Amino acid sequence: LGTFTYVWRTNKTTAAGVILSTFVLGIIVTIIHLKGTSLLYWLFPTTLASFCIMNHRTASVLNLLAIFFAFPAIYPKLGLHEVIVIYSSLCLLSFFSYIFTIINQSQREQLSQLAERDALTGALNRRSLDENMQIALNNFSRNHSRKKSLIILDLDHFKSINDTYGHSTGDEILIRIARLIRSNIR
Repeated sequence: LGTFTYVWRTNKTTAAGVILSTFVLGIIVTIIHLKGTSLLYWLFPTTLASFCIMNHRTASVLNLLAIFFAFPAIYPKLGLHEVIVIYSSLCLLSFFSYIFTIINQSQREQLSQLAERDALTGALNRRSLDENMQIALNNFSRNHSRKKSLIILDLDHFKSINDTYGHSTGDEILIRIARLIRSNIR
């Protein structure tokens, strides 16, 4: 309950995911040792769940540790063929979950990039401007010693450029202006 309260108040999920996954995987391994191999199959959903709530590297390490610590309870009670099948399945599940998590993270980063930048110029959009302005204002209120500046730029009568020379020329001008501004700011 304390972990859930911590996440709810702070919105920090990394430590909570590690704690929760470690706790659940530890419980499953302990139960397998105490109650026998009939509960072994609970390792499969907990393995998958750990990749959903944690970093892929941390999930891999915790799952490999769980598999390693479950081995003494499994091998004497099950035949070698069953142990190989179970361990192969768990390793494949971990491998595919690892790959899925990496792809998912990459897609999230791409989606975030698309949501905060203009597709044509690569410049930050209005939402990103608002967020960055809030961060800058907070930094300014803490550090008055550095000089700051803000430039607001408007391209007057840009519609007439598009109407006269075409949208492709207007797009090229916007791209070049954005590139020029980016190359001259810190």
